[in-house]
Amino acid sequence: MRLLIKLLTKLAVLGIFLTTPVMVYAADTYPYSNATTCQTACQVDPWSFYKRECTSYAAWKVNEAGITFYNTMTGPNGSAGRFGSAGNWDNNAVSIGYVVDSSPSAGAIAVWDPNTNGAGAAGHVGYVDIVNGPNITISEYNWYPAYVYNTRTFISSASDAAQFYIHLSGSTSCPIGSDITFSSVISSGTSLTCSATSSITMQPGFNAVSGSEVRFYIQ
Repeated sequence: MRLLIKLLTKLAVLGIFLTTPVMVYAADTYPYSNATTCQTACQVDPWSFYKRECTSYAAWKVNEAGITFYNTMTGPNGSAGRFGSAGNWDNNAVSIGYVVDSSPSAGAIAVWDPNTNGAGAAGHVGYVDIVNGPNITISEYNWYPAYVYNTRTFISSASDAAQFYIHLSGSTSCPIGSDITFSSVISSGTSLTCSATSSITMQPGFNAVSGSEVRFYIQ
């Protein structure tokens, strides 16, 4: 995922804005990036998925957003179910009461059916970070290369696009198209957390004084 930040510096005397574009990149903050994979010895995460699998990453992202999510859990309709392999997530989500459709939204879980659109026999899941018009930006683990972090943007008709989206309430993401006013000095190398679900790191050359306004854009 690539974000463009525009720093809007107010010039009170002239009553105009100067705009300076700065590039920032979403970082991999998944806490088990160095865990042993199932190629050697499987390790189970706190949500009962195998670490460094796509399912573990998606479960971590959802819990980071403040939504309780486990492999085996009770859904909104009071039914209990087990998510298991990625290709089963959409069916299980429907059975326990979550909304599943083909319309992406930030904070949703993207689902690939087994052996479809580039997914393997177990299917695949990712986390939707941003939806900007037809462009869907997700973050994920264990797509390509195997067992590592990845972020990509696609449209619904793309050959590698997800088929379904599981919608979970209460998730948020960086406020694309909105302004944030800083209350302190922000410089390059500083991590900015927009919400529980996402954060970005200012790249070299970025500096914002107290009171500066920053707007996020997709590029």
